[in-house]
Amino acid sequence: MMVGRAFSFGKRDSAPVRACAGFTMVEMLAALAVLALLTAVVATGVTAGMGIYRQSLFESESEEVSGLIDLSLSNPLRYATYSQDASGIATYSIVYRDDSKNCRIVDTNPRLVDQDGMLYLENSDASVSIPLLNAGAYVGCRVSGAHMECTPAEISGGYTVSSKEDASLSRDFSFDYRLIYPEAGRS
Repeated sequence: MMVGRAFSFGKRDSAPVRACAGFTMVEMLAALAVLALLTAVVATGVTAGMGIYRQSLFESESEEVSGLIDLSLSNPLRYATYSQDASGIATYSIVYRDDSKNCRIVDTNPRLVDQDGMLYLENSDASVSIPLLNAGAYVGCRVSGAHMECTPAEISGGYTVSSKEDASLSRDFSFDYRLIYPEAGRS
């Protein structure tokens, strides 16, 4: 018996019959081209989706960090007191309550500073430095550009929160606290 040849009632057919049906080289190349095109479209969509996800995750984390900073600053700054002595030197008194201790900053120019991506309340000579949040609270964010201005009636300032992973993602936040007891008294 001959493989690959067909017989018909004893007559020998000279045309060979395909033993295996398959795709031609042109069909295979066309299929690969379509598959490559679909892969490129899907990869572009996934990349764009990941970018949107990364941005929305940063937005959420920065809002959370800002809310925690606002919560940490609200009572100490709102209940800060301002006083002025007879020579006209103004002094602010800020009491920061921590779970373990009370810290007091009495200074003519208290500051909000950023150090290693975290915020601290300090007096003007940096002898007292109080971290606002623990390091774990900053999640995937870092804080920079902190500043604080004090007037007899209010304390205001701001800072920038940026992503640790993507430097192009950043947001500016500001705060403004009116002192509840603006003038504690004059000496």
